[in-house]
Amino acid sequence: MPRLSPKAQLEHSLENYIHAETLCDEIFGKSSGNSNRFPKLSDRAKCPSADDDPPLGQITSVDDDDMELLDAIDSDPEMEVETAWREVVGSNQPVHHSSVGIQMPLGKLFSEVREEIKGKRYWADRGWSKGLNLRQWFDGISNPRQFRSLFRMDSEHFFELLVLIKDHPVFHNQSNNKQFPVQYQLCVFLYRLGGAEGGGSHARTGILLGLGEGTVSLFSNRVLRAILDLREEYIQWPTAPKADQIKKRIGDGSRQVFQDCIGFIDGTFIILKYAPFKDWYFYWNRKSTYAINAMVVCTDKTEITYTRVGDTSAVHDSRVFGKSRLATHAEEFFKPHEYLIGDTAYTCNDHMITPFKKPRSSQKGPKLFNATLSSRRIAIEHTFGLIKARFPALTNISICIHDIKSHETVVHWFEVACVLHNFLLQRNDPEWGIDNEEQDDLSKARAHEREVMRLQKDMSRRQHYQRMGKSALREYLLDRCSKISKVIK
Repeated sequence: MPRLSPKAQLEHSLENYIHAETLCDEIFGKSSGNSNRFPKLSDRAKCPSADDDPPLGQITSVDDDDMELLDAIDSDPEMEVETAWREVVGSNQPVHHSSVGIQMPLGKLFSEVREEIKGKRYWADRGWSKGLNLRQWFDGISNPRQFRSLFRMDSEHFFELLVLIKDHPVFHNQSNNKQFPVQYQLCVFLYRLGGAEGGGSHARTGILLGLGEGTVSLFSNRVLRAILDLREEYIQWPTAPKADQIKKRIGDGSRQVFQDCIGFIDGTFIILKYAPFKDWYFYWNRKSTYAINAMVVCTDKTEITYTRVGDTSAVHDSRVFGKSRLATHAEEFFKPHEYLIGDTAYTCNDHMITPFKKPRSSQKGPKLFNATLSSRRIAIEHTFGLIKARFPALTNISICIHDIKSHETVVHWFEVACVLHNFLLQRNDPEWGIDNEEQDDLSKARAHEREVMRLQKDMSRRQHYQRMGKSALREYLLDRCSKISKVIK
């Protein structure tokens, strides 16, 4: 059973109860004369045939559990439904009383409760006190490292992004109540996008920032829409001059093996924290998670040039590519002899080069070809790593998919992350987690690791020499010396 949110669990239970009422109607029917009594078991014999529709109030099929209840009623025709029900299922089971008598089960009541829950954003008492004031919290951040940690970019790039979106129509309305300043709405969204565990729930973010859950959702949706409109500007297929530059760099890096390659392609999963409410099995993948598939094309400098996001993770990568415009309208993207480099999940064709598969990949020539291809294709893996490291919310999105709109929201989160990735790449914003202090620590750690490996290797050699006799050691050194001389000659 997939893991559902509390609200989805309640709605799922109510739907099961409603389904049970439908089954009971099929079994017992609805008697026009007395709605609070079950039909007698002997009424089954009055049905003309199995193919004809039985008269109202007659029973077409009864299982073993229902037979027990019917036998109890047939033994005493005057027995009330409530008494028979309690004899069979126990005295603690609920029975709903209404103006028309006793109804069993509670399907109609549960239908009303379900509709009431769906009609409310907050179906439980929120009962929490607001925390910090958002303005004071944002204006009080003066440490550049702390600012970067909270909003996943330097402050100068934050305000450059603010200039690009502040005039978007979504931030302007005709209401007498003015909106919050755009910089505060932007900081709320970036805080959620850069937070672990799917960016945190609306309630958790609201408590920390002193906002209501609806306000957090409203701010996020506005900024999401504004940044998404920058997609055409920051995610573009390379023009002819730019494509020539990409081909030259990739060709030089591969010793002219892939001199006509214009990018690298691969797919990744956008992991969902909750199972989708409907059709969850389409989102289940080989990694035993619920996710949405995202196909991305990038250059050797990790710049994203094309995305296709929205297929469920059960769809294979090659099929995702086959449905994309890159495959259906290849003439719009590729010149003659141009191609992308992908992994073995894709099919090799005129516009897609993939590694050799087994058993041919074990041969000397294909093995060297695969090694050269993999050394260039690693750029797409670096791209995914950079995006998910900067925006950890994409690794476990806490949006429960229950309809098309919620599915599109998850898709937009990833697309916005791709836009921000290119936006920051053009401004040379440092890769996430690498600054001067951390770089020094990383260099020291790597130097220490190399020294430890050298000492371990020397120790193993000494132990090997100690186990060998003097004559054996001399023969070993002589053989090694002769091999070296042959190489020099």
